[in-house]
Amino acid sequence: MRNVFSVTVFCFLWLSQGAFAQTKFEMYEEACNNFTKSDNELNTTWRKTIKKYSANKQFINKLRKAEAEWIIYRDKYLESVYNPCVVYTDMKQMCSKQVLQGLTEDRTKDLKLLLNGPRNDRSRDSASDVATLDAEMRKTYQLALHAPSDPEPVGSTYEEPHFAEIFQAAQEAWTSFRNADADAWQELGTSAKERAARRNSRIIELDQARIKQLD
Repeated sequence: MRNVFSVTVFCFLWLSQGAFAQTKFEMYEEACNNFTKSDNELNTTWRKTIKKYSANKQFINKLRKAEAEWIIYRDKYLESVYNPCVVYTDMKQMCSKQVLQGLTEDRTKDLKLLLNGPRNDRSRDSASDVATLDAEMRKTYQLALHAPSDPEPVGSTYEEPHFAEIFQAAQEAWTSFRNADADAWQELGTSAKERAARRNSRIIELDQARIKQLD
């Protein structure tokens, strides 16, 4: 929970201080423009990825499913960051664009890995490696869920049970995305062993990113 409030507190301070140099409208417009650029880059990268692997229908179908799951996760994550608090409207609108920009840029990096030809990390690709990191990820999630929150941002109200439900929904959406994305990546393997290794390494990679996000 600490990461949720650190985001809102940071954005509030940034918005207040930045108002000296820019109007709130200008700052919001800049945040919107930055998000639009990142979203356009994601769409361009997506089209290139689909074109590159167009002959692999199984992979394309699974990647489309993973992208749909990512969109659900993206929206659930944004909801988990802001819906627990009733914050200043200006801050919420601007900061939500910044969060969306960050998530979009991360997804673009994922797709660029596919464009460049994904390489399996053979140092960690076994089922036991997956189980170890998955346990660490679940532990980090529980710590984030039950950690004492930072002081509430000025102008906010907070309901603990409501947050827990939203936070759990975001985690479930992320898990669905992770599994769907790993299922897609395994289709790039040329043998049963390589397929399993690609799926495991992708799960590990996504678990590591989620741990960093939750910590």
